[in-house]
Amino acid sequence: MSISELISGILQPFFDLFPRIEQRPAEYEWLVVETWWGGAKSRRSPVLHVPAITHVERYPRSEYPIDAGFQSLVTADGTAVTANATAIVFVDDPILLRTQVSYHNWEEWVAMLVRGAVKDVLSCHNFAHLQDDAEALIEDFLCGRLSQAGIFIEQLVLEDFTPTRPFRLFVQPVGD
Repeated sequence: MSISELISGILQPFFDLFPRIEQRPAEYEWLVVETWWGGAKSRRSPVLHVPAITHVERYPRSEYPIDAGFQSLVTADGTAVTANATAIVFVDDPILLRTQVSYHNWEEWVAMLVRGAVKDVLSCHNFAHLQDDAEALIEDFLCGRLSQAGIFIEQLVLEDFTPTRPFRLFVQPVGD
């Protein structure tokens, strides 16, 4: 940690008492302003705020891809598969999303929901059935949960879904 980071960390609470102007949100953004006296509201204009008492957040208004990452799973008929899903979502109601999930990790929350849906759907169906309907089944599974949080799922893409032979390498730690 440098001396300038230390000084700015010490002075940050003092600087949060000074008013700031939050710029007008871009066409592809939601601007949510939360005050302790008025709650959270969506704005389309610039906002004069004091960071110590007013919280300002930006959410994407356009489509937003969220990659869930690779998963190694076993289907209901015992076939080992590797799957990778990407959900293309957009925030329909940022205030509802904000009440469900904190601002800084909403993308991670959606990614975990997608991972859970992929696991639940793939582990409960046979591989032959999943080859045709996997994306639709996962998307149907996700729609209700995401809509409760103000997110609309535009499309779910199962980028990789293939039978595999899992190979795990366990390494013994050296020395204790």
